[in-house]
Amino acid sequence: MIESEGFLSPEMDGYIATIREDFAEEIRQCRQISGEATSQLFRSGVDATSLSQLMAASFWTRCLTSCQAAIVLGERGLNVEALALLRTAYEHLFFCAAIANNPACLARIESQDRTERIKQAEKLQTSESVHQALSEEDCALLDEFIRNTPKAKKQFSAFEAARLGGMEGLYEAAYRTLSLVGTHSSYTTGGHAFGDSLADMRFGPSKEHLAMLFGLTRDCIGLGMRTMAPLLKCRLQR
Repeated sequence: MIESEGFLSPEMDGYIATIREDFAEEIRQCRQISGEATSQLFRSGVDATSLSQLMAASFWTRCLTSCQAAIVLGERGLNVEALALLRTAYEHLFFCAAIANNPACLARIESQDRTERIKQAEKLQTSESVHQALSEEDCALLDEFIRNTPKAKKQFSAFEAARLGGMEGLYEAAYRTLSLVGTHSSYTTGGHAFGDSLADMRFGPSKEHLAMLFGLTRDCIGLGMRTMAPLLKCRLQR
């Protein structure tokens, strides 16, 4: 069935059970700390008058969601896809930590967001195929947006967020590894499709990299909880 339906095959249920057995302790640790982080969010709050705290919490929520999604995919043997999601989780963690450590950087993050929108608008404007599909009104709106929207004076990247968040070493070690192994189209990511030789093309669940995946997921959630702890206000339990 996997040969005809891939990861949507009913046979995946048996494979999930095997992975949960083979990586029982790693998955237990992930689920435990994920549960603690989720409970922390639901029983706590942030200062609703502080945009920086709200944005830090927002990035932390996206980080935790991506970590939980990585666990779900890992249990199904979608190891490379899980690593790609985990990279996203670490990026959200960096931005969360950057804001927690330096609330003033929020203005740079917002400016970078505008700059990326301007870049897209400019490319839409200069793409002949896209431009032909736009109405005169759409073209006028693009022109107005590009003219009136200020660009960022300096780029704010994931590396800059990691640096401001005190996680530069984590960027170099974990984030770059996840980029190489799970995200970008490269010889490394392309190589995951092969078995013992180039003639051994494989498609289906794999246990490769799962120990790394679950370990880095656990660590990411733990770092996020410690980063957010000073910003969270515990609600009184009734």
